[in-house]
Amino acid sequence: MKRSKSRWCQVVAAVGLWLGAGSARAEWISFPAAADDAGTCVAGPRTLCLLDGRLEASVHFRNQRDGSEGLGMAVSLGDRTGSFWFFRSDNLEVIVKALDGTALNGHYWVFMASLSDLEFWLDVRHPVSEQVREIYNPPGHLYGFADTRAIPVDPEQMCGGIAGIQCSEGQTCDLTQGCGVADAHGVCVALPQTCPSVSEPVCGCDGLTYANDCERLHAGVVKQNDGPCMVP
Repeated sequence: MKRSKSRWCQVVAAVGLWLGAGSARAEWISFPAAADDAGTCVAGPRTLCLLDGRLEASVHFRNQRDGSEGLGMAVSLGDRTGSFWFFRSDNLEVIVKALDGTALNGHYWVFMASLSDLEFWLDVRHPVSEQVREIYNPPGHLYGFADTRAIPVDPEQMCGGIAGIQCSEGQTCDLTQGCGVADAHGVCVALPQTCPSVSEPVCGCDGLTYANDCERLHAGVVKQNDGPCMVP
């Protein structure tokens, strides 16, 4: 059950905000993700499900004093928060919280607080894309951790929002929250070069009626509603 040194080095070089011993370090990383993001986590004695099953967490620990090691026992404290114990159910060792920050930066946010100075690895996994975000707690340290870019949710499709996420070349951000919404977010879609001669009118937020949704996208206009615009 021992972790390899190479994996440990990858974790240390990865991402996070570590607080401890009067110092802090912040680094960031992102992952590609699948578009389908249904909750598929299956809770178990050693598996904690978070955010309606979209994320799963587990802990492997090692006691640096006697060399013993094992897997943490999961305790759900709600849809966003949970904990793990190592030796006794009334002695929690690790607290985990996850938030859905996709509207702000296209990622799930993961927070961890260590209540133990034992060496452990917290794995947060996205079952659909099989991404794993590993958080390492070195032996003899008590760390708090926060990562607001832990697991992206289809970063190729998420755009806009407070973070102003841009689409790739050849795509446009189709804002889906209607007209006049501050910091609105949407999805990246292919920017049409030509449109079919189909009459399926849609109304744009510019007050103009477009022959179809393709024509609206080509014009770079947010959709107000299906059907023609109402004449005042």
